[in-house]
Amino acid sequence: MPKRFFNTKECGQFCILFIMSILSILILFTVIIRAFKTGITYDEGYTCLEYSRIGDLCSGNPLLGTLGGTSKFFGFLVPILANNHPLNSLLVSIFSLPDPFNECLIRLPNIIFCVIYMVISILLISRISLKWLAFSLLLLNYYVIDFFGLARGYGIACSLMLIALYRYYRFSYSRSDILFILYTLVLACYGQLICVPVFIMLCIDLVISHSKNGIIEFLHSSFYHLTAIVIAFIYACIFLHTVTEQGLPLYGSSKNFYSAVISSYLSMILPSFTNNYHLYITVLTVSMLCLPLFIKTNVGNFRIWRLMIGSFALIAVSSMILNKPLPTGRVLIPLWPLVVMSIIEICEGYYPRLNAKGKIAAHALSIVIMAALSMNFISHLSLSSTEFCRDQYPLKAEVYNHYKENNCISLKYMDNYTVLFYMEKIKKENKVQLEFCNDCVFGPK
Repeated sequence: MPKRFFNTKECGQFCILFIMSILSILILFTVIIRAFKTGITYDEGYTCLEYSRIGDLCSGNPLLGTLGGTSKFFGFLVPILANNHPLNSLLVSIFSLPDPFNECLIRLPNIIFCVIYMVISILLISRISLKWLAFSLLLLNYYVIDFFGLARGYGIACSLMLIALYRYYRFSYSRSDILFILYTLVLACYGQLICVPVFIMLCIDLVISHSKNGIIEFLHSSFYHLTAIVIAFIYACIFLHTVTEQGLPLYGSSKNFYSAVISSYLSMILPSFTNNYHLYITVLTVSMLCLPLFIKTNVGNFRIWRLMIGSFALIAVSSMILNKPLPTGRVLIPLWPLVVMSIIEICEGYYPRLNAKGKIAAHALSIVIMAALSMNFISHLSLSSTEFCRDQYPLKAEVYNHYKENNCISLKYMDNYTVLFYMEKIKKENKVQLEFCNDCVFGPK
């Protein structure tokens, strides 16, 4: 008999990955279409006008803040408010060079990182057994995917976190592996500061898992790299401390850890379902994440699980000691890959121990989870708005319509950065002086 190039199992795996790749491309198209069609949100407008070079083009507007005479191209380095996601602000400045007020160019860095996120997701999925489970959790979380179409740091940090964790999942303890992970994670910290605890716990984990001689040798051979990483991380910590000082606006929750963190993650993937069954789903999820503690196994094999437990413990303890709000909602997006990779790591650790019926049941459960997340994703899918700031998108049309009719902008929205952004855009497009007026109003009643 002629030798077959592929056996049945290999063909099946290839078909699954092909289907997942097509679905990922379709999801990416929805992100790109939204980036083209939707107007700038308040937070995006604030970033563009206060922390990027776009603000330099609007220096004549007295309503916009200043950086003490410093060019706003360097605004990404200035720790003023938590609204500034440094890496995103820098990329907005760079990518908006051809056309400063083009929404798609402003959001292009996040779209690029969305592509990277999807590619790494498929690479990860190709190496594990429960492929549909991983695909569902990584790519059918509509709340996470939404932010890849906005000029904010959440999607960028989420992508960088997945890159670092994927390398850590295949970790070989080589010098190049360690440096790659450290560089990627410190960049993630500049994408969104919630990644700082993960960087700290990773360093602790690396020190614990290496011998004293190995640590000394690594420090000696990588001195200049580590110096750069440490300096960058220290500034990220200074940034974090400054923007979370008492009295400054900070998005977070004063509730308990369950309400702020666990409930937020459950609501991201299954909001309507989890509202009725929060307790049951929480018990099931937490029980699975605690499996390495209760089943006889080598906990050392679950390095990402250790990283997740340590990171969230550090977040909870530091929040309590420093009297800061717990991260919640969109702030948790960059840590979503950490949660998913921990689940994948645990499943992969115990999957080989299952008998044939157990494996069938595991795959069946994966399909059920995928079906539930797919329905939730489709129910929230929109090409004209994101779930976040849905009420802000009509403002773009309102600004342009009002300008055409009255040649001015209502004073009612003088502190709205969406309106300020489009006011500046109209001024540049039409080379006119556009002022606020008291006698007219526009916008949602």
